[in-house]
Formats: sequence, C-alpha cells, structure tokens
Amino acid sequence: MKYTVKSDKPYSIEIEKVNNLSNQFKIDVDGKSFDVKIKEYHSNGRIKTLLVNNEVFPVEVARHADGFPRKIYLNGLPFDVEIEKIKSVSQKAKPSRRIINGDIKSSLPGQVLSISVNVGDRVEKDQPLVVLESMKMENEIVAPKPGKVKAVHVVPGQVVYKDELILQIE
Repeated sequence: MKYTVKSDKPYSIEIEKVNNLSNQFKIDVDGKSFDVKIKEYHSNGRIKTLLVNNEVFPVEVARHADGFPRKIYLNGLPFDVEIEKIKSVSQKAKPSRRIINGDIKSSLPGQVLSISVNVGDRVEKDQPLVVLESMKMENEIVAPKPGKVKAVHVVPGQVVYKDELILQIE
C-alpha cells in the first residue's frame, strides 16, 4: 500500500508486508527504509509496541470516526496525521477466481477480530470464517464454497490490507 501522510509536512509512505504469516513490514518514508515488526498488542487488539530497526517504540493511535488515524503517539511524541491519498500497489483479484481456487482474501482493510475455523476443518458455503473490524464495524467473511480449510494466513489482532490472502479452502 502507498500512502501520502501529512504531519508537519507531506510524507510519501509505502508499506509492504514481509509475508502473510508474520507481523513484519518494510516501511519506506520518503525513500528511507525501516524494518518494522508489531511486538505487542493491547487487549483490545490495537498495536501497543513496535520494533523499528530492532528498537522498541510504544505506539498509540487516536482515530477519527471513520477509523483513519488522526494522531500517532510514537515513543510518547505526538504526530498529527492526515491521510491524503491511499494507493494500493497490489492487483485486485477477480471475485470469480477467488471462488474457483479457494483463496479467500480481505475485501477491505481492517483488523482480524476472530477466526472460527482451523486447518483441516470442513466448511459449508456461507459458513462464517473470520470477523474483521474496519472503520469500527465488524465484517463477517464467509466461505464462498464448501470444502476443507487448507491454510489460515492470519491471526487475531493482525491488520490486513484489501485483497490480502486470509485463508484457503480446497
């Protein structure tokens, strides 16, 4: 995902997830690269601490009603944030392909609240699989077809982006 964030000046920020099974990210801010890992979550699922280039930073995010950040406290220092532009750098999967191959992807960015299936479970069409929170609303992701859960690529508390692989059914 590419963002333009305005704090005291506009910053171009690109966030790339290292892999779907971890909470590791490569973040570029105006060309400067940072290795970031989510180290700890609050009990409500929000991020509590980050490891940035192997240094621990407490983080708190104050949000607007639409769920987007308005202020970020990094290591106790406040930064006013205004998201100006979001541009996805991933290709959007065609819905019909999603159903045929069993890949279930997030239809919107959000945070995983719960997962109601495990690898090996048999599922029926329209059975609830995952609950995502996005913009303070819970969104239930259901099985598009009957089958067996082949892989689960997320964990509760994890932030996912639009079209990110959540789980697979065979």
